Amino acid sequence: MKRLVRRVGVYVAVAVAALQRFMAYRLWFWVTLLGQALTITLFVAFWKAVYASRASVGGLQAHQTITYIILTQLLVPVTAWTVTMSLGYFIRDGSIASELVRPFDLQLRFYAEGLASVAAIIMQQAIPIGVLAALAFGFRLPLDPVVWLVFVSSFLIGITISFFVDWLVGCFAFFTTEVWGLGILRNGIAQFFSGALIPLVMLPAGLRNLAYALPFGQAVYQPISILAGISPISQAPRIILVQLVWLAVLATAARLAFTASVRHVTVQGG
Repeated sequence: MKRLVRRVGVYVAVAVAALQRFMAYRLWFWVTLLGQALTITLFVAFWKAVYASRASVGGLQAHQTITYIILTQLLVPVTAWTVTMSLGYFIRDGSIASELVRPFDLQLRFYAEGLASVAAIIMQQAIPIGVLAALAFGFRLPLDPVVWLVFVSSFLIGITISFFVDWLVGCFAFFTTEVWGLGILRNGIAQFFSGALIPLVMLPAGLRNLAYALPFGQAVYQPISILAGISPISQAPRIILVQLVWLAVLATAARLAFTASVRHVTVQGG
């Protein structure tokens, strides 16, 4: 038991250190806050113009779509892991050698740091911008505790799924000399198929089915659609079950891929 507590304490310390680093950059905080506020303003204006001449789009009412879009702008930054870039930099400068011999699991370390960033983004960006959106656009969230319980559960599973997707992509860093393109490709695909731009239900049937068959929507569309009232709470068991299946598959694949990839490590710097 003591050994388990010590091991958990290591990752808690890693998370706290990451949180302190994230919150140290005040200028970045204000710039990001301003950028998000402007982006939300533009998105809300666009969708209000879309709904000006019609009652619904893709089966959604205006308030559902606008609530969904505001939520995506608040929460999508939370799902943006940087594993691919970090692994690539570790390999390029040679520090991957020291990282692999440290007395902790590298994957868990990245995950702990990522969760700390999630907490920081929610506190520093999502909550303040959410308050501004409520004042400026009448942004409202449901008060039903069951909806919130389902949302929080789905969102935590979803961001963990997103982590393992990024980890799988990051494993390609062991086979290439540059990961910038990998990161851009992953982010571009995820932006479109996760529902970060528009609700997936609005996509044409072919693209919508493809998006549902990919893991990206599990981190964005599924949890946010519950909070925005797009997916009824009666669908919660099915949504959570599908997410858990994705989580089990991707967690196993990520661990196996890393074990295989690390055998091919080539240090390019040092």
